[in-house]
Amino acid sequence: MKILLATQNVTANSGVPSFNRELANLLANDNEIHLLVDEDINSFSIYKKVYSIYGKNIYNYQFCFELINQINGENYDIIINSKSYIMSLLAPFLNNDTKLITVSHSLGTMDCDNAVFNNKYIDKIIALSHSCKDHILNRFTIRNSDKISVVFNSVESCKNACDMRSSKLKTDVLKIVFAGGSAPSKSPELVVPILHELCKSDLSFEFYWLGDKTPPLKKFQPYQDISLVLPNDKRIIITGRIPQKEASEIIASCNVFLAPSKREGFPMALLEAMRIGCIPIVSDYEVANKEIIKDRVNGFVIPHDDIAGFANRLIDILKNHSKYSNIYKECYNTFVNELSFPVWRKNIYTVIVDDFSSHVKRKKITFFRFKYNALRFWLLYKYDNFEMQFKESLPSAYIFYKYYKKYARG
Repeated sequence: MKILLATQNVTANSGVPSFNRELANLLANDNEIHLLVDEDINSFSIYKKVYSIYGKNIYNYQFCFELINQINGENYDIIINSKSYIMSLLAPFLNNDTKLITVSHSLGTMDCDNAVFNNKYIDKIIALSHSCKDHILNRFTIRNSDKISVVFNSVESCKNACDMRSSKLKTDVLKIVFAGGSAPSKSPELVVPILHELCKSDLSFEFYWLGDKTPPLKKFQPYQDISLVLPNDKRIIITGRIPQKEASEIIASCNVFLAPSKREGFPMALLEAMRIGCIPIVSDYEVANKEIIKDRVNGFVIPHDDIAGFANRLIDILKNHSKYSNIYKECYNTFVNELSFPVWRKNIYTVIVDDFSSHVKRKKITFFRFKYNALRFWLLYKYDNFEMQFKESLPSAYIFYKYYKKYARG
């Protein structure tokens, strides 16, 4: 088949680009893959053809008119929209014979809504969790729930998983990893007090804070480095942004993967930890983390407002590590049986080759049709940004400001 992957980014060391790379690698063996991307690249990896829209105005009619004619001229069998704003705009004007599949990468905000915009012209929506599917059905009142398929993420298996897991079980100094940086969706405001409780003990451990180390809404904060509100303790390592390979190595070596996220699609970092085997600790927010982690079976689910519960569980793991060996085993088994490439390949191909078609007849692009569509998208984008700031960023930033008042050093 001839497939176009449309996205914003394929090179960055973050969730959606990682998903795109894994998806392209999966599909490339049996199909001809092209790329539409908002990056300044002319060729990349396994893609036979690359359309770069870097620096282009997606609301410009003439540019979009020319682009849609190029795309339709290729007669793609399938177009996969993996967080591409321009493809969401152009959905009503694609060839009728082209199957359009979109991927909702998160729960709420534009990462989700972009995948559902113009949904009557879409054949299939891939949600990365059941909670995401429920959110889409409720927010957009889609009557046909079969239009949305749930497909959990996947990453490639690790050949040395057994040896690495065995080494983890024997280590004297346990590694705890939080890979969310200061992104409000990852609930970093929960991790700060957990660390303060944990560091009251004299137990040996290494805690890795991966990702951004500036507080949420940093322009409005009186400080620019979260280390000021974390314990001044050599057991805490704040990496900042580091190369993907280095981050993956740290995640793979972790004994405990801490993921109290309030909003997720399905985090690739959690998969990278689970493919070796570890002790995942997640919160009770209704996101994919909770769907895949079964409390006391392959990890632990702790109420998001129970700071003592998180800290006590970590302390018990540090004190009684040997009794958690079965959690490592079940975590790894969950990856193999539910999240590994063979499983993901089957699920993705089921969606792609399914004859299910549910889009209404698409239209020829005209100036007024395009401009009306663009206005709707712009309003949705602005609303979602406001919603994210109001519901997520501002509350998290305020809590980090209070941490500054309470904990800041120097």
